[in-house]
Amino acid sequence: MIPAELVAALVAGGVWTRSRAVAHALRLSTATARAHVLAVLAAEIADPGVLDLALAEAEKIESAYARAEVLLRLVPLDQARRPDLVRKTLHATADIAGEHQKAGAITDLAPWLTTVHTDTARKLAEDITTPHARARALTALGDRTGAMAAIHTISGEHDRADALACLTPHLPDAELPDALAVARAITGHHRVIAIAAVATRLPEREKALADLLNVPIPAPEQRAAVHTALARHLPAAVGPALAAVAAIDEPVARADALTNLAPLLTEPQLTDALCAIRSPQDHARCLTALAPHLPDRRQVVKRAHEAAAGIADAHDRAEALTRLVPLLPTAQRREALTAALAAAAEVPTDDSCRDLPAG
Repeated sequence: MIPAELVAALVAGGVWTRSRAVAHALRLSTATARAHVLAVLAAEIADPGVLDLALAEAEKIESAYARAEVLLRLVPLDQARRPDLVRKTLHATADIAGEHQKAGAITDLAPWLTTVHTDTARKLAEDITTPHARARALTALGDRTGAMAAIHTISGEHDRADALACLTPHLPDAELPDALAVARAITGHHRVIAIAAVATRLPEREKALADLLNVPIPAPEQRAAVHTALARHLPAAVGPALAAVAAIDEPVARADALTNLAPLLTEPQLTDALCAIRSPQDHARCLTALAPHLPDRRQVVKRAHEAAAGIADAHDRAEALTRLVPLLPTAQRREALTAALAAAAEVPTDDSCRDLPAG
């Protein structure tokens, strides 16, 4: 139940030695678990021997998706072996049954592809039958024409808006009218997000975005998402976005919405919003995400640490502490890591209905 990210942090923080972490990884019961921990560890400590072990365990993984996921972690770590790692990752990607998972693997691998492998990756993308997944993969590979053709056939409006927003930054000006027509055909609050993505590329962007701010959206959570998307390009949308966040009743949803909006808020706005977050878990979650955006980071991190340590649920406490560790002063990291490790060890091994702490 100890997550890979925590194993790497334990080594980086001096709580565990490299040898102990490797021994822990090799004792795990499946090749997938062993390879995943070793890959995360290799990225943290830059040890060729650990990378070799991770690759050896990755080769034993039967699931194509899990094997591709581990190999993708290894690709950036070894320049000399990168072409071979890319080839192996593409081979595993070809065998992935789930089309959204296959598109995700192609997207993650795209920055590392050379001309030798691009055609193979494009053929894999073109063979994906699910339009949203195909659009995502083709966008990552730079195939604008194929991606736009796929977007036109996406039935779900949320997926169509999402795919259009991803493609728009890569479109030449001549193709923007077609993108705007697709966005305007979408209904509901997804329409606003889709039009906003295209509007940021238009000469009259300020007016187009301001008009979108006046579109009525009843649900606070949806309104917060839309106004936050607008606020990234239109300062006048920050106030309405903050008001929408405050109107969200569900604590976790409110914490997540505030975290998304945080980079756009002033310190007083952040402080006022945080006062409304009462749950230790949600408070720690927000403070950890907001700390980089606040001038008095040390005090905020201290409050986040106190809130995280006070979370009753062991799973959530381990997750909160692990996410917080990179922000803590060096002297406090060992204490937090030890507490996270103890919390992770308390999580029941049959608690299969929840994700492992920190992913």
